[in-house]
Amino acid sequence: MGGAATDDQSKQAPNPYPPPPIYSNSYPTHPPPPYQPYPPPYAFAAPPPAAYYSNPHNYPPVVYQESTSGHLTFAKFLLTTMTFLLVGACAMSFLTWLIFGSLTPDFSVKSLSVPSFNVSNSSLTAAWDVNITVKNSNEKLDVFFERLEAVIVYEDTVLGLADTDPFHLSPKGEVVFEMKASTNDLQQESFAESYRGLVEDRRRGRVSFAVRMAADATLRSGTMWRRQLRLRVFCEDLEVKFDGPTGPGKLEDGTQKECLIYV
Repeated sequence: MGGAATDDQSKQAPNPYPPPPIYSNSYPTHPPPPYQPYPPPYAFAAPPPAAYYSNPHNYPPVVYQESTSGHLTFAKFLLTTMTFLLVGACAMSFLTWLIFGSLTPDFSVKSLSVPSFNVSNSSLTAAWDVNITVKNSNEKLDVFFERLEAVIVYEDTVLGLADTDPFHLSPKGEVVFEMKASTNDLQQESFAESYRGLVEDRRRGRVSFAVRMAADATLRSGTMWRRQLRLRVFCEDLEVKFDGPTGPGKLEDGTQKECLIYV
């Protein structure tokens, strides 16, 4: 009986020590993190200065250049615009010529006389009478001359001035006007070098003058069409023959001298 009681007590007595765990704390389940003396870098941080990138395939480096397509596009646009404007101006001029024909009148020197001419190396006193013929070859346009001034020239030296009153030139019309020029109308200094050549020509009895004009004109066709013109007229190589050392002079031949016209 005593032995049975002892066995029952041994079976019912609790164990004073809990069972050991499956894994001991002395053996961690995960390895410890590596040693990091500095905080980890950012995900997009720049590499250190001494970083080296290998190029195992020896590809050529990529060079980025600034695009010039914008400048080329603007240049093409500017060139195209200028071309269209030039072509348009030529087309308008050609169309005007087809409709109206020639716009500029014709100028010619009908006669030139020099009633008095006294020249020395340092002075000049002279007068000129010039008759100019203006012809309108257009059959649709009227030409109104508001201003016309002329100069008498010897080797690019202006010797005398002249002007004329405004006048009207009808379609297919012709006008002859007279201009009187003299040295009295010109305020000029002594051109001794120019006068020396003039003295020599006068002694030979032949002097070549030029008449150059500037004119402001208005072309009209009815009441709808109008155009302003500024004309420059050059009548060159007008050779005057003098009678004797002190006599008057006039154009050597009686034919009219055609003039050049610039618009």
